[in-house]
Amino acid sequence: VPEDVIIVSLDKESIGRLHLPDNISKWPRSAYADLVSKLSAQKPAVIAIDVSFREPSQDDSLLAKAIAAAGNVVLVEWIERDQLLMTGPNDQVVNNVQIHRVISPAPMLAQEAAALATFPLPKVPIRVSQYWQFKDTLPTLPVVAFQIFSHTRQKIAPLSVRQNESAYLNFYGPPQTITTVPYYQALQFPDPIIVSGQAVSFTGKAVFVGLSEKTPDRQKDGFHTVYSQPDGLDLSGVEIAATAFANLLEDRAVQPVPFWGWLLILLVWGMLIGTLCSLIPLVATAGLILGLPLVYLGIVFLQFKGADIWTPVVIPILFQTPLAFFLTLLNHYIKAKEMDRRKSEAVAHLAHEIRTPLAAVKGYLDNLRDRIVGDLTEKQQSYISRMLMNMDTLNRMVQDQLNLSQIESGKLTVSLAPLSLNDLLAERVEALRPIFTRKQIYVSVEPFEGPTVISGDRDKVEQIFTNLLDNAIKFTPSGGAITVSYRQNGKWLETAIRDTGIGIPIKEQARIFDRLHQVQTGQPKQGKGAGLGLFIVKQLVELQGGTIRVQSLPGQGSEFIVGFPLAKSILHHDAPIFSVSSNARPITLEDVKKIENEG
Repeated sequence: VPEDVIIVSLDKESIGRLHLPDNISKWPRSAYADLVSKLSAQKPAVIAIDVSFREPSQDDSLLAKAIAAAGNVVLVEWIERDQLLMTGPNDQVVNNVQIHRVISPAPMLAQEAAALATFPLPKVPIRVSQYWQFKDTLPTLPVVAFQIFSHTRQKIAPLSVRQNESAYLNFYGPPQTITTVPYYQALQFPDPIIVSGQAVSFTGKAVFVGLSEKTPDRQKDGFHTVYSQPDGLDLSGVEIAATAFANLLEDRAVQPVPFWGWLLILLVWGMLIGTLCSLIPLVATAGLILGLPLVYLGIVFLQFKGADIWTPVVIPILFQTPLAFFLTLLNHYIKAKEMDRRKSEAVAHLAHEIRTPLAAVKGYLDNLRDRIVGDLTEKQQSYISRMLMNMDTLNRMVQDQLNLSQIESGKLTVSLAPLSLNDLLAERVEALRPIFTRKQIYVSVEPFEGPTVISGDRDKVEQIFTNLLDNAIKFTPSGGAITVSYRQNGKWLETAIRDTGIGIPIKEQARIFDRLHQVQTGQPKQGKGAGLGLFIVKQLVELQGGTIRVQSLPGQGSEFIVGFPLAKSILHHDAPIFSVSSNARPITLEDVKKIENEG
């Protein structure tokens, strides 16, 4: 705080010591006359009294005489605000006019004062951050005091008059940060005046007189500011006036960045953080988002401390920075999805190309097995059978990749038609009989007297149950058993494939249909897989309007239950009824009913 500013406080302690009225407006004018006389004897540069002397008093002459002798006293004028409602026809309000009435001090005092000035400020709960330098072309109390003070300091130029100009306050600290002398101590002159262990002199200083308390219970003139205390103690009006004067004296008011500068800062900051986020890896971006705002805040702090420049903080830190990070994540996500799409397309293309030579190789092996080109030894026949089984496995892997690509791109379609599930599963079990025999696994299809005709895509349904049977074989040890059974559940046919294998851990069962998830059984691997089989199975089942679930106990085997709506009148149709793509909703029982009703 500049040493040239001192506040004389009309505080509670002085009221108690000197037995004065609690309301300072009711103090005898002789009390103020004594203060002005004591102060003027020390030759201050200016005395600004922030007390209203609106009502004349019997001892005004004493105060007027002291003011005249000092020759540098500024008295505050009071402002009363009224509203005038202008009404039109039917008493309807057509305009709302605010009237500001300036009330000067008692005539005798006003005549002797060096100057009169107002000091309007907003009241709580509005936080005071600005003050009027000029209001309606008239200078306010801090400016008038500064103009008088400048006459004693040749280096200070008077301010030019401006219409309704305000400035941001550059506060120095909490209440009573500015040197404050209680009223009773100011009357001690010519004895030394000691405040907080320091001698205080009023010579050549700007002295502001007004209400200033140390505790909130006595405060009657408080304004909410950034330095308001948790206990409720605010800066008083006279402290704000002294702060504004000190800002003028140092020429250090807070300067907000102009609008064009504000836009430029936001533009540069946005471009900087956006560019850096786009150039560095995603992991480093998280550190950047945390570190760069701290650097920005450091620069803002240094600017405020060194040059009193108020730089935008909220939008760059709380809006632009999170937005840049979000857009970076979105950009990485889009790029990853695009890369994944290209990979899927490449894999699908490769799988499609592989199918042709695989089909040719399988055809030649089938010819050899069927002895079209000549007889084979028993060992050769065994080798060819194993080769054909591996070819089937390879074909299924290729088909899985094709299905996965089509699922991801939303291009997988199914053609639904009447399908006997019993016949299809009998064919599948028979086709896999050599594998069951080689692994010494007993397989059986339980008899079922109910309907087993569903509406499905034969190729896709065959792939579903081939994958499920392969899984059962893979995780069932030699000597185990696999059972296929049916049960009717209302208008649904449920097919269960039950094995006596190693089972699935309870914690794994919720994730077995996730993409790329491989069950951790805690036992040696029963076979290698890509973690796609059950994921594709679930997609194919749901695409045809079906359901799939699993029941399993570790060490006791697993049971996969696949449900499809039963077909009724559509049994008479030989051709496919309709097609569904993988980006459409699954077929429901209501869809089947609708088809039946429409014939």
